[in-house]
Amino acid sequence: MYNIWKKIFLIGILGTVSAPVLAQEYDNYYVEYMYENYVGKRRARPVEFDIMEQNLQTNKGINLPTVDDNYLNAKNYDDKFYIQLNLGLNKFEKYNASFEEAPNNKADLKSDKNEMSYGGAIGWAFDRWNVELEAQKVDFDKIETDDINKTTLIEYNQKIKTLSGGVNFTYNLLSARENKIVPFLGMGLGYSQFKIADFGYVWAKDGVPVEAGTEGAEKTAFESGFEKKGTPYAKAQAGFSIMASEDLSILMSLEYRLYKDIKTDNNLKLENMKSWTGNVGLRFNF
Repeated sequence: MYNIWKKIFLIGILGTVSAPVLAQEYDNYYVEYMYENYVGKRRARPVEFDIMEQNLQTNKGINLPTVDDNYLNAKNYDDKFYIQLNLGLNKFEKYNASFEEAPNNKADLKSDKNEMSYGGAIGWAFDRWNVELEAQKVDFDKIETDDINKTTLIEYNQKIKTLSGGVNFTYNLLSARENKIVPFLGMGLGYSQFKIADFGYVWAKDGVPVEAGTEGAEKTAFESGFEKKGTPYAKAQAGFSIMASEDLSILMSLEYRLYKDIKTDNNLKLENMKSWTGNVGLRFNF
């Protein structure tokens, strides 16, 4: 600030004598100062800069290069609509499956590998807060019994396909207008449509699942087609955004989802369902 006023003072004293020299000096300073402090940083230039330019143009008849204030202000990060595309890596954590008629006939299940997830969102970005509607799709071809030696439900597997939609709220830990890299925290609520198929082997008697060791029970192949079940979910997320340009941001985040228990048509109860997703996203600001 001291340097700015020093230059203003010098221009006022020497302007009448050396206007061309001062004009060139001002041009260089103007460009350098604007580049370092305002261009690309979503900031409006200071009032004293406007006063300096007005005085030089009015009193000395000097035409100086200008930067469109409307352009600078229009590109502020806050109060902007955006569209976002996400690509992620998703993993189901261990969850429990048990038959209602035989509660001890249960298994711990977990996905044998990570699966790709695809999603998108539309939202409204403010300086500190974002609110958005999101959608996500992920398919798990095989979720298998975690440890068949500790369960009476033997060689049990599932296929799960999910399509989810919800609303998210995120809070920027730094001002999105003044920083190119902004960490954020978020939470969300939504609803997932599950398509579940079961296959493997169970202990059964007369086609009804029973506890292992039940008299007359046999190890029976078990397989079902896909059935649809919906369940709400809650999620938490953390990540950061990088402003690549005025209209494009790159996001990286990690999210955790917790689903409400599901009861399938064959009386199988799925409990403690939860998943982790690592996302990379592109956000297009409008």
